[in-house]
Amino acid sequence: MTAENYWYGELEPGWFYKLDEIVYQFLRHNGYVSCLALECLRQRSEDSFLFSCDLELIKRGSNSRKPEFELDILAIVDGAVVLGEAKKNSKLERREIKKYLHLANQIGATKIAFATFAMSWGDEVLAEIVEYTDRANIESVVLTHSSLLSSL
Repeated sequence: MTAENYWYGELEPGWFYKLDEIVYQFLRHNGYVSCLALECLRQRSEDSFLFSCDLELIKRGSNSRKPEFELDILAIVDGAVVLGEAKKNSKLERREIKKYLHLANQIGATKIAFATFAMSWGDEVLAEIVEYTDRANIESVVLTHSSLLSSL
């Protein structure tokens, strides 16, 4: 290596740092929220914990590659299938809750986790989570900023 190869600096080569693309995309798309939620679920497990990274589900027979549904959280905790949504903010629409309940019924999931990196879910969102999951006889797991970070 010679001074002619230095991309800046005169006495020594310049330092260059580049974040790996997969890490960049992970941070850009708030992947840390899902990871923290999975770690929180793992720590709460008593016996066993299996998980999958986020999944995109495509409707059977569809010619489109566009996913119909994205699962941020998918785990088996002590034998119970857990689906979940992970968000950086505290916005969760009623249709998202219903979509998870529909999928949970389709595959036999008994728990749905809703994780946010915000300090809390809004009162309206919490009320809808409780209302819809109680009606569907599915246990809800509500995770917020403090519970996600306490698992570290």
